[in-house]
Amino acid sequence: MLLGWWLVGGALMVSCKDLAQPDLQQIEESGDYWDSEVSFRSTYDSLVREDELAGRNFLTDQAHYCVKFKDRKPFVSKTYTQKQTQAILQVLNDSSAYVWLESTPEYLETLVFYTEEGQAIGFCQLDPMGEVNMYPYRSLMKWGTLSQERLQTLKEIMNQP
Repeated sequence: MLLGWWLVGGALMVSCKDLAQPDLQQIEESGDYWDSEVSFRSTYDSLVREDELAGRNFLTDQAHYCVKFKDRKPFVSKTYTQKQTQAILQVLNDSSAYVWLESTPEYLETLVFYTEEGQAIGFCQLDPMGEVNMYPYRSLMKWGTLSQERLQTLKEIMNQP
């Protein structure tokens, strides 16, 4: 961890490389994934089946760990173990976890998923009300809103020590 201390205007300031927000556009551009087609109620079942047959899921086989970055002060990060990461991915890959709802999200947290070698391979931006924006997108996510029950499950996993 790179840590630097500065005295600015009489206040002690800290800067940490690990707290820097990841470049989500760079993750998308460097990814080698085929995004699924955006689903609608009329096409949902067939698109989810198509993803399943093609073996497309949200990073279940590739992600070794993930890091949560907060998008507001205090800018803190938290690294999740492989077991916690798989539990998070289990929720995010469950088609019954999503509801047909869209809103105007305010993403306050971002989960970035990494390979065992430390390469960023995907992300999930989280809104406190359950709206998610993920790369790579999968049809099972409907319009990207978690049910309140599954949002609570996700929060419980993320709040584990």
